[in-house]
Amino acid sequence: MSFDITFLGSSGGCLDGTTCAVLVKPHSITYKEIITQQRFDDIICVDAGSGLNMLGHIIHHEIAHNSPYQSGLDLYNDSLPVQKYIKPEIITPFSTLNASESPLKHAFGIFHRVSAYLISHPHLDHIASLAINSPAFSNNSSRQVYGASHTLSALQDHVFNGVIWPNMPKFNVVKLHSQKYWKPFSIANGNFTVNMFDISHGKLIKSNNVSNSDKLVPLKESDIDGNLDIKHYISSAFLITIPSTNASLLVFGDFESDSISLLNKNLTIWRHIAPLIVSHQLKGIILECSSSGDCDPDELYGHLMPCHLIAELEKLRAECLSIDPSSESPLSGFHIVVTHVKDVGYVDPRRRILNELEQLSQQAQLGIQFSVAISGVSIVL
Repeated sequence: MSFDITFLGSSGGCLDGTTCAVLVKPHSITYKEIITQQRFDDIICVDAGSGLNMLGHIIHHEIAHNSPYQSGLDLYNDSLPVQKYIKPEIITPFSTLNASESPLKHAFGIFHRVSAYLISHPHLDHIASLAINSPAFSNNSSRQVYGASHTLSALQDHVFNGVIWPNMPKFNVVKLHSQKYWKPFSIANGNFTVNMFDISHGKLIKSNNVSNSDKLVPLKESDIDGNLDIKHYISSAFLITIPSTNASLLVFGDFESDSISLLNKNLTIWRHIAPLIVSHQLKGIILECSSSGDCDPDELYGHLMPCHLIAELEKLRAECLSIDPSSESPLSGFHIVVTHVKDVGYVDPRRRILNELEQLSQQAQLGIQFSVAISGVSIVL
């Protein structure tokens, strides 16, 4: 069993409209079948930075051109063809939808069949469409939203609070389901199981420059000393499994290296998933690498650059080797898709990050198949 993955959005900012959201479904069922057979338990969405508008544009392009919609590459003069960024099979899963019906009608049809949202953390680039698209939800078929308690509390208190946005949970349009880390749960009537892992997305300190002493501000690495009241901003990763086949996919929210957080949260995840890699149950990992190697560490703010990611993956390799020492290269051919690339500057950051990852991976002899997600593109893992 494989997964069809559509990147509704893969940008880490600062461009709006294409921030992180990933549609996931089994490869064995088509979107046409999902619509015509009125199936409501086959699609889930990880994060919600982008939504209905992007889905409509993807459907329009695939029906009209039978080729992948690729948002953002045309903004850079040095971008490469989409196939240069992506190693797995690129597909056009919406191209067979009925051309006589409007793309927006199809988008609504698919949108209403998204069984559940998994929200990694409440930053705007991961939740924007959950609010903006919510008037299209129905209290007869409310949107099921899953995440950690602090994530859902932030959504309720600071987004769906009647001030920033109407209180959709009160109207039963959105249902918020708080889950515990490292406690697997079922969604979509049991079609998927999810294990949610806690990860560090940067350090925060109490600010002395604001009237409320409980206000938190990002902490630069160069500012760290032993006297600060430091807290970690906790994000989430989701291990998604189809129980009927045990095929799994790991999708990270924003996170930083253990070498920065000093918490070993990532190492705990690597130890957990290493058996799934050795047994070939894990089909791939989707994770961030926001900036290229020339980024000032003080400007990472809880994100990764290529050297950090490679160091993390060397730890993953070590965990795999501890299970099967006979495997010389346990990550050889394994697919890792990078998302949340920040669109800063005037040259294509995806091209540069991919090049750096491939060079560092070759030096470390990891053998990993790296790709960089493009908003609008669908792949099979």
